[in-house]
Formats: sequence, C-alpha cells, structure tokens
Amino acid sequence: MKMTIVTSARGKVIAGVDGHVSSPSTRRGMTATIVPQDGQKFHEVDVPEGYAKLEPLALLEALASHMKR
Repeated sequence: MKMTIVTSARGKVIAGVDGHVSSPSTRRGMTATIVPQDGQKFHEVDVPEGYAKLEPLALLEALASHMKR
C-alpha cells in the first residue's frame, strides 16, 4: 500500500495520506491534496496492506515506527 507520510521539522509523524502525492490521481469526483508547511517533509513509502485497517491513532504510531527503520 502506498502512503505519503508528513513529518514535522523535528521528524515527528504528523499525518499520513493514502497514495503518493506525486502520482496523478485516478479517482473520479472530488479530490484533495496536502501542502507542506515550513519545515515539514513528505515521505512516499510502501507500507503493509494491514495498515489500512488501523484506527487513526494506531496508524500514526505504526507509521512512526516505519519511519525509524
């Protein structure tokens, strides 16, 4: 599963978005994007499919541990 992880200037995971923001959207209808603020970084990663079933807080924790690898 492809995700884009947003980290703060200190490297803390602050958001996760399904898909890679650099890839064109193939979805129909409304779409949205995220814009990094000063010091924030995007990380496009592949994560296990099971992440899709996690609750939001558990997902952020799992993404944070993924970033430490």
